[in-house]
Amino acid sequence: MTLLSPGIEIKEIDLSTTIASASTGRGATVGKMQWGPAFQINQIGDETDLVRRFGAPNDYTAATFFSAANFLKYGNDLRFVRVVDRTTAKNSSPLYNAVIATISSGGTGYVVGDSYDVKIGATVISTAVVDKVAATTGELIRLRVASAGILAAIKNGLTTTALGGVTLALTGHSGTGGVATLALKTDSGVFMANDDELHTAFTTEFISTMTNASIPTVIAKYAGEYGDKIQVDIINFADFTAGTGNIDVFPTGGTRTVKSVAQMFEYGPQTNNQFGVVVSYNGVALETFVVSTLEGDKDIFGSNIYLDEFFAKGPSQYITATSDSWIGTTAGDSVSLVFGGGKDSNAGADEYLAGWDEFADKENIYVNLLIGGAASDEPTAIASTVLKYIVQDVAATRADCVAFVSPPKDLIVNLPTAVAIDSIVEWRNGVDAEGSPVEDNLNVNTSFGFIDGNYKFQYDKYNDKNRWVPLSADIAGLCAYTDSVAQAWYSPGGLNRGQIKGVVKLAITPKQAQRDRLYEAQINPVISFAGQGFFLYGDKTATSKPSAFSRINVRRLFNLLEKAISDAAKYRLFELNDEFTRNSFRTEINAYLEGIRAQRGVYEYYVECSERNNTGQVIDANEFRAAIMIKPARSINFITLSFVATRTDANFEELLGSF
Repeated sequence: MTLLSPGIEIKEIDLSTTIASASTGRGATVGKMQWGPAFQINQIGDETDLVRRFGAPNDYTAATFFSAANFLKYGNDLRFVRVVDRTTAKNSSPLYNAVIATISSGGTGYVVGDSYDVKIGATVISTAVVDKVAATTGELIRLRVASAGILAAIKNGLTTTALGGVTLALTGHSGTGGVATLALKTDSGVFMANDDELHTAFTTEFISTMTNASIPTVIAKYAGEYGDKIQVDIINFADFTAGTGNIDVFPTGGTRTVKSVAQMFEYGPQTNNQFGVVVSYNGVALETFVVSTLEGDKDIFGSNIYLDEFFAKGPSQYITATSDSWIGTTAGDSVSLVFGGGKDSNAGADEYLAGWDEFADKENIYVNLLIGGAASDEPTAIASTVLKYIVQDVAATRADCVAFVSPPKDLIVNLPTAVAIDSIVEWRNGVDAEGSPVEDNLNVNTSFGFIDGNYKFQYDKYNDKNRWVPLSADIAGLCAYTDSVAQAWYSPGGLNRGQIKGVVKLAITPKQAQRDRLYEAQINPVISFAGQGFFLYGDKTATSKPSAFSRINVRRLFNLLEKAISDAAKYRLFELNDEFTRNSFRTEINAYLEGIRAQRGVYEYYVECSERNNTGQVIDANEFRAAIMIKPARSINFITLSFVATRTDANFEELLGSF
């Protein structure tokens, strides 16, 4: 404001801005896991966190799991996206193996609690219990059928999943005229990739089926067989207050005794609208909470516990639910739900590509070490498609990160070294020894890719066996490790910073001539030294162009500089393009680059940001220009040691320069 009478006006002007260093050790990978949200970026800090959120490895997920875990042995910041096949994946639910009774004629006079025999011929194999009737007429509305006996009959070959020969006669009690048909649900009926799909996953058909089965709409939170070990006890106010009792088990039938349930809760249901929920996994109770079917209902602490709003906040690691088809309010409505039908086994190239698309937005998602990882474990055709996409369509398009990839497993594991070398070089070049095209290849030319040339055999402590695992995660991890012990502009290769962890043995042991052949194709060897360990023995990027960017340390140096300086440049947007702005920006960059030079990242640098490159025409176009010239530090790849024997009277000064 402008003072119009005597006074003091205070203005605060900040000229202390500097260029902040950007993170350089953030990894990203995509793959298959047993559990966890799909097609959603998750931050993982260590292997314990990985197991807790995505489950331990099995044969289907091992390549993904160990790629992620191996990176986390070197760094502590991994972004991970799980992928599943949307066409076949299922979340576990209590609907799997449930027998659903569809009532075509309700009849009259039926009483809740009456049971009717389900038979094959004259043999009773199960019972159907009346669950709901019309208040005045006793018309049959809903039946609950125990599935255990029917499943046993199927197993023993007495019937099939179509339930041929299975009959239900709704006679023998007070009710008459009721007719119902039975059907076995052979899948869980629902798929939800992540929490964002909660409301679209619960289709009208699914809710209707759950309602017809007389069970609440509760499902496993994520897709996969991992959820088949979930069991959920839902205990109403009356049973919770009683403290013990038998509750029905669905869908198998029978009852389960619940004792001292109040000891598991901090507080219990307070009204008939509220229910205590116990979530068990593999027989161990892990979660308890209280929910309500009444909209706006709150717990004793004032927190909203209405089902829809409660589960929308994601309080459970194992289940989610909505208020649709939720059970009633009488003592008999407590129920123990047994889950099943989870599926996840067919993720292919299209799912991998969709997962990597989550990292395409460079403005909002900052990652700098992309790990091909599990994609290399796929068949060669799928592996080649995915790896090429990661390098060309993600890393090179973003132009702020490096993609680390290993050759397809089929081209290197369990093959003689010479055969494996031929295979991966042909895959890399896109042509075979005769010059014929190789259809599945990684024929790319970019400094934003890095290819290693080996696999490691490592121990799987979760399954007590050894597995072949691609090295791309370890190589990316070496970059993260290099950042912690040196800087991004140091090479991750060699004996000082390039040691690979957790190696039982390598897939191939290339000799010098074979390593030369790999290196000429921009494939970086990984080799062993007796008594010293296993090491990355190269630092070439995937560009065939002879330039500074053919080395990973230079590529990562420029990635760092471009990220840090461009972030600082954002603060010049909408400022005035005058000498003050140009000088302040140039001063900041010079100070930043001088710090890099002092730490051996560059030999020399020069910054031009003046009227020379901000001419009147540039200013009138509302542009601002700065030219930053760098002489990057180079890594040593080749060492020549000349040992020269001379005459006794030789002059060393005269001989220098001859060798």
